[in-house]
Amino acid sequence: MQPQSIGILGGTFNPIHTGHIRLARYVRENLRLDQVLIIPDRIPPHKEADGLLPGKARLELCRIACGPYPELEVSDMELKREGPSYTVDTLTALKEQFPGAEFTLIVGSDMFLTIDTWKNSGEIFKLARICTGAREKADILRLEEKKRELERLGASCVLLDLPVFQVSSTQLRRAAALGADIDYLSAWMPEGAARTVLEREYYQSGEPEKDPECLRFVPLLKERLSPRRLFHCRCVADMSQEMAERFFPGRVDPKRARLAGLLHDICREEPGEAQLALIRREGLEWDPTLFETPSVWHGFAGAVLLKERFGILDEELLNAIRYHTTGRKDMSPLEKIVFLADAVSIDRLYPGAAELREASRDSVEEGVLACLQYSIAHLAQKKVPIGRYTWEAFNQAVSPKNKNC
Repeated sequence: MQPQSIGILGGTFNPIHTGHIRLARYVRENLRLDQVLIIPDRIPPHKEADGLLPGKARLELCRIACGPYPELEVSDMELKREGPSYTVDTLTALKEQFPGAEFTLIVGSDMFLTIDTWKNSGEIFKLARICTGAREKADILRLEEKKRELERLGASCVLLDLPVFQVSSTQLRRAAALGADIDYLSAWMPEGAARTVLEREYYQSGEPEKDPECLRFVPLLKERLSPRRLFHCRCVADMSQEMAERFFPGRVDPKRARLAGLLHDICREEPGEAQLALIRREGLEWDPTLFETPSVWHGFAGAVLLKERFGILDEELLNAIRYHTTGRKDMSPLEKIVFLADAVSIDRLYPGAAELREASRDSVEEGVLACLQYSIAHLAQKKVPIGRYTWEAFNQAVSPKNKNC
C-alpha cells in the first residue's frame, strides 16, 4: 500500500487569500498529493507580526476560505501550542499523527533561500521534502543554486513553475483599513472570507488619515464622493506617499504627495456641466480637445475648486491634480507621482493594471512611460481624441535626451 502523501502550507494567513488557495491546490495536483494541510501560525518565528489578527479569527477565515475544497484541510495544531510556531515541532507532531506518511513542506521562495537557518533545519530535511517556486523568472537561477546547496545538506527539494497571483496579505490588510468593499476584497479572497473581514471589521482601526492637513479635507471628501471613490482616493494617497519616500527622498515631501493623492478626484463625481463651469472660470488657454473628453475634466475642475474655495495656492500641487489623468510635458516629480499612483494604486483591477504596477516598481520614469503608452493605445482603440497634453508627455518621455531627466 502506497504511503499517504501530505502537503503542508503554513503561515500567518493574515488574512488568507486566493493566492494561498491556488498555491495549495496547484502543488497538490502537480505532486499528486493526497491532501494539503493549511496550518496558521500562532507566533511566526521568521517575520514581524504587526496587525496580526487573533489566532481564532485567522483560523475561522482559513476554514471559510478552504470550505469548498475537500482536499484542503485546516489544522489548529500550531495555534494550540504555546510560543513561536517552529516548523520542526510541527513536522515532528505530524509524523506521530500520520505514521508512515510522506510530507512535502510548501514554502515561499524567500523562505526557501533561508530555510537552512531555521531551528533544527537538518531535522526538517529528514522529515519532509521542500517545495517552492519562483515568483519571477529572475529568481530561478538563485533558487536552483540554493536547491543544490540544500541537497548537499541532505534536503530533498522540488522547484515548481508556480502560477503568479499578484496579491499579498499586507495589501489586503491595508485595503480593508482604507475602506475596501466586497467587490474589491472578493477579487482577491474567497467571497465568504471577504464578507467576514468586512462584517467583523477586521483590520479597521478608525480614520486612516493622521496628518492634520489631510484630515481637514476628509469630511468634504465623504460629502462629495461615494465610498468606492473615496477608497480609490485613499489608495492613491497611500501610493503617492510611498513613491515620494522611495523615489524622491528629500526632494518631494511625502505628506504633500499624500495630500495631492487624496484630493486628486475631488470633482470626479460632479455633474459634467459643473466641472465645465469650473474649468472655464479659470480662463486659461486650454487644449481644444480637452472639451471633447469629459473623462479628464474632473482633474482640471478639481484644481480650480481647491484654489477658489479652499485657498490652496501651491501651484505644483494643483498641477498634480489638474494633470493626473492626462499627464503633460515637463511634469514635476510630484506630478509624475500622482499621475502614476492614480494608474497603479492597489485598488486598480482593470486589465493591464498588474503590468503597469510591475513597470513602476523600480522607476517612476519607466512607470510614467508605460502608463502613457497604455493610455494612448486605449484611447486610440476607443476612437477617442488624444489630447495635446498626453501626446507631448509621451513624446518627451521617449525622447533620448529626456529619458534620463
